[in-house]
Amino acid sequence: MIEVAGKKIEAVVFDFDGTLYENGFFFKFIFLVYNILHFKIFFSHRKIINDLRGNDFGTPENYSRRVFGEMAAKTGKSLESIQNWYYKIFKRTFCVILKKYCRPRKNFNDLCIYLKKNQIRTAIFSDYGFIGSRLEALEIELDCFDLLVSGETEGVLKPSSRPLLKIAKHFGIEPERMLVIGDRADTDGIAAANAGMNYYIIRKRSAGGNIVSWNRLLKILMNDKTDKETA
Repeated sequence: MIEVAGKKIEAVVFDFDGTLYENGFFFKFIFLVYNILHFKIFFSHRKIINDLRGNDFGTPENYSRRVFGEMAAKTGKSLESIQNWYYKIFKRTFCVILKKYCRPRKNFNDLCIYLKKNQIRTAIFSDYGFIGSRLEALEIELDCFDLLVSGETEGVLKPSSRPLLKIAKHFGIEPERMLVIGDRADTDGIAAANAGMNYYIIRKRSAGGNIVSWNRLLKILMNDKTDKETA
């Protein structure tokens, strides 16, 4: 157990993209370049995911049917071609980009070791699936986490909080003793708040309250009492 802002924390749930690594303008540009031959499908996927945020479809089958169905309608492509792009091109491209252009956050391995040493349960909750493949691309060990959960496999999109509550139940830990770490207040923050969990949102610079830089977050989680960090 660790103490964060005066609260006892027994589990930490990490978002993936933008949290375990930085995904700024360069990353998004590279992603576009790699998908330029399929830009119509690529942009329809991004838009539909954003339009459907917060929906709970109940099952992964319903999730896929709704997302891929709307993509097919929007692009005029067949459902088969949409599925082929996602499962054979998008997923592979995602991992290639992570491996070639991205690195884990500074001292992330040290943080994992510290949390394990203090018997903190850890999980990932990401909108996208294939979490193991993405961790491998970033060269982050699978055993850093006790549980991997995706919106795809649960049939939801953030800020639905159902998967967070499922993680709490799996760990046998009350939501108020859990901490969610993400990079978006409108998805990770709302999902955590609706689940009754504590949360921090990562930004380039700390801005008080729940908005912290990665360096500041490390100090908070690892109980470093110095206040020299500003970025």
